Amino acid sequence: MVEYKDKIARIEKQDLPGWDFLLKAIHAVLTRADEDYVLEQVKEKFGSLRYYYRFSKPLPDDYRKSVMDIVVTLSDMAPYYCQQCGAVSQISEKNGWLTTRCGKCS
Repeated sequence: MVEYKDKIARIEKQDLPGWDFLLKAIHAVLTRADEDYVLEQVKEKFGSLRYYYRFSKPLPDDYRKSVMDIVVTLSDMAPYYCQQCGAVSQISEKNGWLTTRCGKCS
């Protein structure tokens, strides 16, 4: 099984240490569904987590949808945590940009 750090090291990504626990959870769900899933990109956009991937093999439709729903749910949690330190936070605007950095990390 490919470890999360090995898979994510192969792609261009933003540094999001505060969301590491979410990224690891998403990786665990996807690996369980398809050990060889392809990770395309990980980034923050508009204060939200974007985890772009594709399955390496066909999965039954209902199972595929369930896995994708779990990934969306985990991604939707990101705006409530600081992307730098993981502290409870919320989306805020700074100089015209949306961010999820806590007051300490701003």
